[in-house]
Amino acid sequence: MEEVKEFKYLDQIDFFEKPSFDSEKIFGGHGALVFVIDAQVDYMEALNRLHQTVLRAHKVNPHLKFEVFIHKVDGLSDDIKFETQRDIHQRANDKLSNSGMEQIHLSFYLRTL
Repeated sequence: MEEVKEFKYLDQIDFFEKPSFDSEKIFGGHGALVFVIDAQVDYMEALNRLHQTVLRAHKVNPHLKFEVFIHKVDGLSDDIKFETQRDIHQRANDKLSNSGMEQIHLSFYLRTL
């Protein structure tokens, strides 16, 4: 059975700029990274952080899988849920493509955390 390690980072923490955060320890040797985006707020900054995180993590561990949870969708209509998921999916993949990293696969899930 695989061991699950959880790292929680809040929006206010930029662990790429802090010398105390070791990217190799954070991303190396793990199988997946889960990134959570709040569907009920403006998620543009979260998409920028997702992009930065994916690029850094992929550089350290190219075998890492990326799972994006779009949460707090329980209060949204079905149309809005799926439109939000489509928009986040499209924007995240466009950013990767524009960076020449279209080979990185992101999986997206609607969640009610």
